[in-house]
Amino acid sequence: KHKNLSRTLRQLGQRLQAAGVDFPPDPHNLPCPLRPVLPSPVVEQYRNKDEFSIRRGPKGEPKTVGFLLGSPSGGEPVVCVSPERVVVCKESHRRLAQVFQEYIQRSPLPGCYETNFQGHWKHLVVRSNSAGQLMAIVVMHPQQLTPEEQCREKEALAEHFVRGPGSECHLSSLYFQACRHSRCSHAQAPFELLHGQPHLEETLGGLRFRISPESFFQVNSAVAVYLYDAVRQLLNPGPHASLLDVCCGTGTIGLTLAHQLHSVFGIDVSAQAIEDATYNAQLNGIGNAKYQVGRAELLLPELRNQLFAEDLCAVVNPGRAGLSARAIRALREYSHIKRLVYISCLPEGAAMDNFVELCDSRARARKVGPPFRLLLACPVDMFPQTRHCELVLLFGRS
Repeated sequence: KHKNLSRTLRQLGQRLQAAGVDFPPDPHNLPCPLRPVLPSPVVEQYRNKDEFSIRRGPKGEPKTVGFLLGSPSGGEPVVCVSPERVVVCKESHRRLAQVFQEYIQRSPLPGCYETNFQGHWKHLVVRSNSAGQLMAIVVMHPQQLTPEEQCREKEALAEHFVRGPGSECHLSSLYFQACRHSRCSHAQAPFELLHGQPHLEETLGGLRFRISPESFFQVNSAVAVYLYDAVRQLLNPGPHASLLDVCCGTGTIGLTLAHQLHSVFGIDVSAQAIEDATYNAQLNGIGNAKYQVGRAELLLPELRNQLFAEDLCAVVNPGRAGLSARAIRALREYSHIKRLVYISCLPEGAAMDNFVELCDSRARARKVGPPFRLLLACPVDMFPQTRHCELVLLFGRS
């Protein structure tokens, strides 16, 4: 993984040079120092969230629940394989997928394959916490089912998992979502609680966090604490520092650092995430953290005058698609941000554009604010047994 990240950073260095950025000579031709990969304390059964697809199995078995293999563009048929031997999945997740497969294979309703969006059963999302509690989210395409028919299906699901064969899974939460698209947010298609408690709760670094069906939460809880500590060390905030938490999710990073900060302000596009972050602050008795829902490129310009602190630092933790160019420009306009940490699970992807945009030193880029400099790269092995690695980058400017 270190070798792959070195290659990614060299590619970034070439792009930075093309954008007018100079950096000190390095024997490995890297634009900044690269620390050793911070290992995960667990390497098997570490995932606290799995999304299982539904499709034909390798031998044509209908409505197989598992993970997709194959490449249509490469001439390979796409099939669904059982998670039985996937070592990163918890045994409880694998068993729940099997029990759900047995249920839908007895159902007269067909699977919904995204190639044609016919059929009903789309996928199963399983979440869990370190206490072993399970949340299952069954996603179905309603097609032409009447509300009464959907209601009967939900009752049958609840019966199966509460009093039927699925009761062996001991679900803490069972949700249902009627989704007509590839995937739907809660705003597009509400998650309906069929059984149990509405949330799971996880404890990280001595803090308690509420987890909702669509909450973003680091998939490897055991190493998340190390990730947040790496962020703290890189930012090294003083007692008068404030933090701008961009794409804050459920507030885990900002709340973990809040006791060292004057204030935390988090933004996220997900209303559910902001609701969870606000709740989590109250749950932990943290009074110096505030949150607002909205798109980063729209909120950041509006908030600039409100967030004028002498010592303001920022954390950016977007999804794989990164931030829009408008959002990066808005961050550069916060000239009082001297330290910025960017967390990426796919640094070789769209996030690399963001890294370049933050540091672009050409004349036209300078008009939107002083450029940052890439100072340090810290990899964290969030995904053992895979080629992926979380990369934490520190940017700074004087």
